[in-house]
Amino acid sequence: MATFEDIFRVNDERDYGKMQAVSRREKTDFALLWADVEVADKARKTLEDDLKERLKEFGTYEEACEAHRDSAARVKRLLAFVRDFAAEYERVKQEMKVLDFSDLEKYALRLLSDEELRKGVLFEHVLVDESQDINPVQEKLICLLSEKRARFSVGDVKQSIYRFRLADPNIFLRAMERAAASPERSDLILFNRNFRSSKAVIDFVNDVFDPLMTSAFGGVEYGAARLVGEEEGNSGEVGCFFCRKEVPEKTVVDEMYDLPAAVHLAKERDSENEEVKWVRDRIRRLVGTKLYDAKRKEDFTVRYGDIAVLSVSRGNVAQELISCLQRSNIPVNVGAFEREGKCLEGEQLTDLLRLILSPHDDYALLSVMRSPMFEFPTEEIIRISLLEGESFFEKAAAYAEKPEGEKMRELFSYVEKIRFESSVFPLAELLSRIAEERFRLPLLREPDGRLRFGKLRAFVSAMASRSEITSVAAFLEYHDHDYDGVAGGEIADGNAVTFMTVHGSKGLEFPIVFLVDTGAEIVSTQDAKESVLADRDLGVHLRVTEIGGVERKCASFRMTLVKKKLEAMEDKLRLLYVALTRARNSLYVTGKIADSKFGKILSPESASTMAEWITYAVPKPPHLERHYEETPFEEEPPKEDLAEIKVDKARLREAFAYEYPHKKATVTGIKYTVTGIKSMDEEGYHPPTPLFPEEKIERGTALHALMEHIPLSSEREEDVLLCLEELIRQGIVSAEEGERVSPAAVLDALAKIRALVGARKVEREKTFMLKLPARTVGVADLEDEVAVQGKLDLLALGEDAVIVDYKLSGAPIPVLKERYKAQLELYALAVKKSLSVSSVRTYIFVLGRNLLVEI
Repeated sequence: MATFEDIFRVNDERDYGKMQAVSRREKTDFALLWADVEVADKARKTLEDDLKERLKEFGTYEEACEAHRDSAARVKRLLAFVRDFAAEYERVKQEMKVLDFSDLEKYALRLLSDEELRKGVLFEHVLVDESQDINPVQEKLICLLSEKRARFSVGDVKQSIYRFRLADPNIFLRAMERAAASPERSDLILFNRNFRSSKAVIDFVNDVFDPLMTSAFGGVEYGAARLVGEEEGNSGEVGCFFCRKEVPEKTVVDEMYDLPAAVHLAKERDSENEEVKWVRDRIRRLVGTKLYDAKRKEDFTVRYGDIAVLSVSRGNVAQELISCLQRSNIPVNVGAFEREGKCLEGEQLTDLLRLILSPHDDYALLSVMRSPMFEFPTEEIIRISLLEGESFFEKAAAYAEKPEGEKMRELFSYVEKIRFESSVFPLAELLSRIAEERFRLPLLREPDGRLRFGKLRAFVSAMASRSEITSVAAFLEYHDHDYDGVAGGEIADGNAVTFMTVHGSKGLEFPIVFLVDTGAEIVSTQDAKESVLADRDLGVHLRVTEIGGVERKCASFRMTLVKKKLEAMEDKLRLLYVALTRARNSLYVTGKIADSKFGKILSPESASTMAEWITYAVPKPPHLERHYEETPFEEEPPKEDLAEIKVDKARLREAFAYEYPHKKATVTGIKYTVTGIKSMDEEGYHPPTPLFPEEKIERGTALHALMEHIPLSSEREEDVLLCLEELIRQGIVSAEEGERVSPAAVLDALAKIRALVGARKVEREKTFMLKLPARTVGVADLEDEVAVQGKLDLLALGEDAVIVDYKLSGAPIPVLKERYKAQLELYALAVKKSLSVSSVRTYIFVLGRNLLVEI
């Protein structure tokens, strides 16, 4: 390898003389290659000026050497810091008893390096797929597992696109070289037959990569591995649209900035994107046409679901194209393309659940009101906010009492309905019901509704997949502290254009592929801006160092940067190969390319975009277009003349006036709780609770919890206080609630309960589930069975059974009997059917009043 001394001596001694001229009549092959003598002179001059300019960055020979030594000293300090960090990170992991993915590889390698231990895990045959994407650690693990045994590796270096994950395609290349050099020990089998793609696609791929991919650039001599396809029945097509990349003109600002005008100008500029319009209109023309599938050997009619759009990046062109397709009513599934992020409708659904636990949450209430679930107009929200009240919730509750507050009453009623269902349905089903009932129709009316509803479904699925989330409270806890968002695709019933990155398409195939945005820069400029570069072969290097008060670039950094740029270009070349070989029938490539670059690239390494690569390899691409005029497209079939349609008004009125005789059956559920049945109104709906009077049940909650947990034999106030203290510690009862409880009243209640149950065996908080006809339960006039779920506060069993249900109420005894008669009858029926008890007495015990009432 040349030293710094060699580089500088050569520069000092070199004479950049003029290249020998070649007359036009005596052109050599070399001159023909360059197309003209002037081109060769210009290239020589450019190379000379560039080399001189770059060498100036390093200063004198002595300054360059000093910069290199200073960089090395700084790198040593950096590496010392990294080692200290790694040691501390390792200590923390051991303390927490956790491993990361790198640890799994590292410890596996350490274990398999033990020869005695390795003897028990060796395999006779090891098969490795995607071998071009393994890294050195994985290669070592595979070697240890297959030591001196049969190893079968499958790979294609042309498709190695994961160097950013430390994949090293050279591992597979070296394995191929060893196999070719030792045919007596290894078999090297080359597969170049393509059974997937049409002849048009295969010919285009070969034409592009023959001059582009070589052992020096790309790692493979493509000419030796040209694709061979099927010759019969091909109806494929390849089309290229490389619109002109315009150089933006400098404009002089001579007027005040106008935001509306700027927005309008930006929209106009977006609408003029020829590449986007070309793809949209091509998709429109393709859908409904007949094509021949080379793989299945049969004709098929093109649907949206047969089309995939692959994007080189997630940049503006991709985003504009997605928006354009959606505005044009072309269904698009972008689930595999979008980055993870928050789902607005998912946040609104979450706010609805917040109202179940905390109905006074003004922020959640406003979110739900403005959401597609209820769509309160801004004017109505303003009217509510002007009412009397301490909080917005109080104002909304007051508004619900007014004749014009029907929509607010509907919201409160729905919250109460969801509160009831949250105790009946699993969380996943509850979320799905809300999404279907309140979001589907409002969203699908919007232009981007399919996408938004698809995101909401992805949000619901992500939450439903968390098995540890079983309640609304657990859902909110997870959402607020751990949930980072999830990508979601459009709901399109399986017939939508698939939009994805090229990396995401690896291993997939589609009848029709559009590769867009090939005018994007091949190599990111980020590496050139980095202060530190690390390379497996060249080590770690700093960009600049200060010598004598002047910043000097480190030559080794420049060398590393050149190597990384070449590797990045090779990765993108292989990425282009992956993209072009995804198509079965038809392939369309689009991008922007300047006139100064079209067909004028001198070498693959000098290109800056994929579009330039393609036009370098194929100066006249098939069906090439450079400019596109938008063609009119009929969005929908012509409408009929409504004036000629005759309407039978009498039959129409009769149809609209029809009432289904079993209307109540349409809202009958499959599962009910006893308390839920009791709360139904005469029409079978759950009544709204607009004021949510929590203050009326706090004391009852504390007393109820005490009666559930305290031993019936307790006769001392100390026993009551100890039990209450434990309930507060566990968070079942708050300290404030506990202060309101009278130990004497609790002891009096226990005494009355003991006297009632006598020597019977007592069970508390006993749950039951039974099936009963809907008519018996009282939820509908049907014989269909529904599941009824309930919980008995206290059940005493002997020769007969005694049921006690705790209540908190100030109502007179006759009212109590009438109010809870149906509920206690269901409890008695459940005990009779499940425990075969013939005689059941039912009571309610009114907490706070210590009143025992037989029902």
